[in-house]
Amino acid sequence: MRVLVFLFAVVFAVVTFNSNSGGRAAVKMQGNTGAPGDSRRVCKSCHSGNVIQVAMSIELLDSADRVISEYIPEQEYTVKVKVEPTAGDPKAFGFQMVCLDAELGQDGSDIKNWINDSKKVYHIADASNGRTYVEHDKPNRAGGIFKVKWKAPAKGTGTLSFYAAGNGVNLNGSTTGDGATKTSLEVKEATDNSVSDLSHKNRRLLLIQPNPVSERAHIKLQGGALNLSSLKISILDMLGNVVLDRPYSPENAIDVYRLIGGMYLVRLTSDNKEILASSLMYKL
Repeated sequence: MRVLVFLFAVVFAVVTFNSNSGGRAAVKMQGNTGAPGDSRRVCKSCHSGNVIQVAMSIELLDSADRVISEYIPEQEYTVKVKVEPTAGDPKAFGFQMVCLDAELGQDGSDIKNWINDSKKVYHIADASNGRTYVEHDKPNRAGGIFKVKWKAPAKGTGTLSFYAAGNGVNLNGSTTGDGATKTSLEVKEATDNSVSDLSHKNRRLLLIQPNPVSERAHIKLQGGALNLSSLKISILDMLGNVVLDRPYSPENAIDVYRLIGGMYLVRLTSDNKEILASSLMYKL
């Protein structure tokens, strides 16, 4: 009798593991990210143990693979999910993620703007709670980094929150000895005064070399017949605060070594009003 019970437990564990290896939303129609409104169960509810332990992070990347904290409405981004071991030796990794139109810790509607992956590293699946999730297509043996294509929602949506759960597994046919965790990320919508909301069309009019820059930036206006005597060049931080400004000249060389690392907007203005040209600069 004990043998039968043991065999049943083994078979149940193997079936459960295999059935979930394709993602909880796709197989069980469940959201297990830890987000408000999701199931109380997360990856760690099953993949628990102390042999393998993992840490996790979410980053929002722009088209140049730079980490940003604000999104431009209706622009495409990459959401990078990283699951990395802190103990043990995982053989594969998995994840599940959802995006809500609410601040961290608050319930809200999910943003269903995930973009399909042609490489089949992840897939998009609907759960019984009406939400749409992005999750691993199968246990990823290549590592714990998942890059998901995503389109920001329409203007006026406001602050968004990403929630993700992930695991590192030993591929022993069950959940024993695996490790799992969860994480979250809040991003704000860019305002009219912030760096992210300015026109991409105008940005290409300014040439910044080198970019990224560490100490001195050479800034030149391209292809514009403008009254140079009326122009001023300004550098703004991500919140729209002016951190440096000076009259524009064709041979501008600006020392930026005092600025902290991060993304800045370099812009030309006339009488402090009209934005004639703008470009993003990344300070190392």
